[in-house]
Amino acid sequence: MPLTRIDIVNTALEQSQLDSTYQSKARKWLNIIVDRLALRKNYKFYYKTADDVPFVAGTLEYALPLDYQRSDSCFVISNAAQGREIIIVEPYRFEQTSFVNLNGDPTAALIKIENQTIKFNSSPAQGTTASYRFNYWRSPQALTLDAADDLVIPDFEDQDILIQELVKWAFEYLDDERYGQKAGEIKSAHQEHQRNMYESDGTGQMDLARGMFRPRTNSRGRGNFNT
Repeated sequence: MPLTRIDIVNTALEQSQLDSTYQSKARKWLNIIVDRLALRKNYKFYYKTADDVPFVAGTLEYALPLDYQRSDSCFVISNAAQGREIIIVEPYRFEQTSFVNLNGDPTAALIKIENQTIKFNSSPAQGTTASYRFNYWRSPQALTLDAADDLVIPDFEDQDILIQELVKWAFEYLDDERYGQKAGEIKSAHQEHQRNMYESDGTGQMDLARGMFRPRTNSRGRGNFNT
């Protein structure tokens, strides 16, 4: 039976020897972990094909699916059959291929993340019956950072990976926390050592300004190093 978010959090905290006071941090870590896993690998359970979208004459930009994370491919659909692929390109390449042709199907497209749109390099003629089919990877479902979604099953199929990753994050957090504490201890010890050196009673510190450490001088005031 799939584990809920709080089950995964508590299991990972137990393996990390952390108590329930770390649940809030673990909820945040888990959201980040799921997002990074989704970006790192093409998991089939995030793969989707959007409903075919009819082309509108004179229109170049269309809204991306609300759950869009990254694109895979796009095709022209004509008479219910999949036709030529519309290549999704980088901005610099799109500018090289960009033109408005009211009588032709697009050949290239640009994903505009800032607008959450897909922009084609041309537009079909008036009265077209063509459409486009867009394949993409969706974003994982984001869970709240409070306890409201604790009984929700996280949007990732391999829950063992989630627990393993969460344990890693917990240990890294502990290492960072311990490093900060250790750095503070070292700094305090160093400061204490410096104080002890300069607050000694004279037997533990040699005063280089004393006469015994000054060079002997001759009558002309020059140093005399002859014995």
